[in-house]
Amino acid sequence: MVMWYQMLPTAAPYVAGIGSLALGRTILVIASLGFLGIGIAPPQAEWGGMVSELLPYLDQARAQIVAVVVLMVWSVTTFLLLGQGLTAGVDLKNRLDA
Repeated sequence: MVMWYQMLPTAAPYVAGIGSLALGRTILVIASLGFLGIGIAPPQAEWGGMVSELLPYLDQARAQIVAVVVLMVWSVTTFLLLGQGLTAGVDLKNRLDA
């Protein structure tokens, strides 16, 4: 009972912040493995695999490669900023409570 009312509300924002930071890192790792060809199987859509498949057609498919890379960077940046915002908000709240 003590855990649900005392420990969990205190730790939940930290866990959410660390989880969103880890999610951004995981996206990059999966995309890197897909680019190298050891990631998710080809019928499944995956950003690294998309870039790897489009690389031989760099002259014709430049816009598609740029779009995939921009969306990947945008998504990772969003998760990193969300994680930093959550942890900074928790730290600010703890400083104000003290």
